[in-house]
Amino acid sequence: MKKKLFTFVPAFILLILIVTLISLPFILNKSKNNLIGGDKDSYGCLIGAGYSWSEEINACVRSWEVKNESIKEIAKKSASKLISEGYSQITIASIETLNCPGCYTVMASAGEKRLRLNIINSEVLEIVNLFDSGSEKIYCADENRGNIICTLDYTPVCGHKVTSCEEEFCYRTYGNACMACSDSSIDYYQTGECK
Repeated sequence: MKKKLFTFVPAFILLILIVTLISLPFILNKSKNNLIGGDKDSYGCLIGAGYSWSEEINACVRSWEVKNESIKEIAKKSASKLISEGYSQITIASIETLNCPGCYTVMASAGEKRLRLNIINSEVLEIVNLFDSGSEKIYCADENRGNIICTLDYTPVCGHKVTSCEEEFCYRTYGNACMACSDSSIDYYQTGECK
């Protein structure tokens, strides 16, 4: 009985090793090509994040975020201005209403570029490329530390440690500013992914 067991175990281990070696190239190739959530439609809209093409706005939007007519109008003006400036593959990521009438901040992307549009009196006054010469440092407020609930929108920021920087982690990309500041070790963040 013991002799059969000692013959069976090495044969079984050898069989598992052969199957693993044969299937490994297929597993590695599949994981490289199929990024979860990275699917885009023919307009460049990130499907996994809920974006779809809007003919009316002429950009990728989340339809539930532009139901309000005034917000929809700001999205149209923003996309129109970006197109007139030569940008393409436009996604309207967020529209923030500010404290003055007709004042908005629109976060958008055009291909790989991340943009902020400053709007006053419902007119686009400025387009800021957030990756030009490094974006400004935004320090996390104490009241935002330890936030338990943050939205899941993907507006990446690069969170930086200053006071407790270890070599393996001095900065890290977070999904948005709320997520970065909820990490109590982050001192400030900059818009865009860490490079």
